[in-house]
Amino acid sequence: MEESITGAIYLPWKDYQGHILDVTINNLNLITTNCNDREIVKKVEEILIQYNQLQNKDPEIKELIIYNNEHQKLKLKEILKPKPTVILFALNLREWSLTLDQYVEENPEINFIRVAQGSSLREWDEFNKIASPKIPSFLYLNDSVLLEDIFLKSVVIAVFNKQGDLINYWNDSKSAVKSAKESLNQKKQLDKSQLISIIVILSATLILLVFGVFLWKWRVRQRFRREQQQRRLRELELTAIRSQMNPHFLFNSLNSVQNLVQQNKGREAHLYLSDFAGLIRKVLQNSEKEEVSLAEELEMTEQYLNLEKLRFDFDFSIGVEQGIDIHNTTVPSMLLQPFAENAVIHGLQNKPEDRLLKIEVRKADEAPDSKRLAVPNRLAHKAAGIIISIEDNGIGREAAATISKTKNGKGSKLIQERLEILQEKQGEKYRLEITDITGDETGTRVEIFIPEEN
Repeated sequence: MEESITGAIYLPWKDYQGHILDVTINNLNLITTNCNDREIVKKVEEILIQYNQLQNKDPEIKELIIYNNEHQKLKLKEILKPKPTVILFALNLREWSLTLDQYVEENPEINFIRVAQGSSLREWDEFNKIASPKIPSFLYLNDSVLLEDIFLKSVVIAVFNKQGDLINYWNDSKSAVKSAKESLNQKKQLDKSQLISIIVILSATLILLVFGVFLWKWRVRQRFRREQQQRRLRELELTAIRSQMNPHFLFNSLNSVQNLVQQNKGREAHLYLSDFAGLIRKVLQNSEKEEVSLAEELEMTEQYLNLEKLRFDFDFSIGVEQGIDIHNTTVPSMLLQPFAENAVIHGLQNKPEDRLLKIEVRKADEAPDSKRLAVPNRLAHKAAGIIISIEDNGIGREAAATISKTKNGKGSKLIQERLEILQEKQGEKYRLEITDITGDETGTRVEIFIPEEN
């Protein structure tokens, strides 16, 4: 701003325009407060409303009523497409001081529209026949408020983004087209409330996620603790069963020595006690082990059967199928002795002659040949593992039960409980099948399936 010698104030042209506009608006406001003519006041108020809307970039500009070539009445917002739109507002039908035609082919991503002011639809029809405009043209009837009253400018180009929101007004087409292009690359700005909402949502999600992780860890820890308790309980149960089996075995062995002494078989009793000492040593060595090798189990069972032969006259055989590594195959300790003992005491003892006990070990995934024992349906499958068969040709379980009701086969019951607990603890499918042999021959067959170790 500069001041002359005479005191007059000279303003730059841009500021001068703004100054004149402010003076005009002030004068219009004065008219509304001091003028008594209601028609004039109403007209001025309409102009001020339009001006305030435009200055605030209010979307009410989209409510302007326009007409297409077919005289259909539309609102400006109805012609906005889902892409940036540049609208040239011309003060009359033949106003070509500014044109957008040159930008149409170069910018297919922008929607160009011309809204011209006119006084009648007939004049609008005549104009379309003569001019043949290159861009879509619409008519704004000036029967109420003129465009120059709305914009207070001679030429206005309005630019809308692809969402249909007003971006700005321009006086030149180049700036308007540039603004429309830039709107394609601009990301939608988040206002403060949206940003706060996003932060709150993300914070709540994070809190829920952290809480969920802690809850999941707590549940995993609790489940692991319960599993440890169950595992420890199973181990204690197995220990308790083994502690019952050892005294049971010792008690029965001492009974055998007592029977030899009562029969005045001193030499046999001496041999029995000598071999019995070696067997007891092995039993005590394996008492703390949950599993032993199949070779050790077969050796101990064989030693036990040799002792029993001193008391009872019977034959026994132990066979292992070729291909089974008995030294690297593990089985629960004291697995076979209780069943062998039941076969001798309950089955063979009460048979007068031809007493025979057979122990066979074979692969479970191979069908037995005609010389082998028949496999029960429950054990005849393709599961990997071995089957240990203990068969006697004694009098059978039913006949043995009628002879002596005091002998209840406690050892075999303990073994069955052990197998069930081992199955729960290790998840391995131990199975036990006891079959009575009937027909021409009698006896009992016990088959135990031992799963292959992974």
